[in-house]
Amino acid sequence: MQDKQQDKQKEIAFFDRHAAADDYDVFTPQSSARLVDAFVKLTGLPPGARVIDLGCGSGTFTALLARAGFDSVGLDISAKLVAVGRRKHPQIEFVAGDIERLPFPAASFDGALCTTSPTPRPARPRPSACCARAGASSPSTPTG
Repeated sequence: MQDKQQDKQKEIAFFDRHAAADDYDVFTPQSSARLVDAFVKLTGLPPGARVIDLGCGSGTFTALLARAGFDSVGLDISAKLVAVGRRKHPQIEFVAGDIERLPFPAASFDGALCTTSPTPRPARPRPSACCARAGASSPSTPTG
């Protein structure tokens, strides 16, 4: 079996195209709410815990995490989607960066949510790479 390498520039271009549409939300609002509810239950993190949304896109989950009482930060490889997130949710911190090379020191966060990142599973970061305690993840979405 041939090892498939990820083309970062192709990935960035894919998500940048979604920024032109002013959004990137692949789940229904109800599904998004259920995923955040599951994150809250599975991690057991208290309100105010610092959490990161890895592959945040335009910030839908980042904002839901903030609404759930967390100090949330969004990270995405598309600077254009990060700009959309900043515009839509100016009270939330968004950072452009690669989840395979996290721009944060170890233990910067109490938890991590990774719902929509297309990064191939073997290359996915372990939440412990940036978290002090807990992390939760759900299946990736295809990028075509």
